[in-house]
Amino acid sequence: LGAQPGVQLAMNDGFSGDRLAIDDGAQLELLLTVPLRDGGLCREFQLDGPAPSRGLACRRGDQWSVEVLIPGGTNRRASDEIAVAGGERAQAIDSYLTRHGAGDPLDPVAERALFAQQGPNRRR
Repeated sequence: LGAQPGVQLAMNDGFSGDRLAIDDGAQLELLLTVPLRDGGLCREFQLDGPAPSRGLACRRGDQWSVEVLIPGGTNRRASDEIAVAGGERAQAIDSYLTRHGAGDPLDPVAERALFAQQGPNRRR
């Protein structure tokens, strides 16, 4: 999944809240962006399609790598707001972020500012 060009493009060019088509016709929704203590960056996402899942991808060098993938259908409320049983994010994602010194998720303004610093189409 992480090596697919459509996933790499979505991670590099999308913003939280964006819902983007990827290579196999599935839809990838970017949920949030989290900075790591070591300067890295992770993005939580929801994948809707033939194999729905929720996951976390982190940037390693100039590539994004899927670090956590939780298979299963989407869990949406009638309002289409994403909800995850047991809390804001799945426990496996929270655990990974805690182990890797994650900061608070970036708000939309901070996320756009971070990507703008890295230049157009160079959000790696």
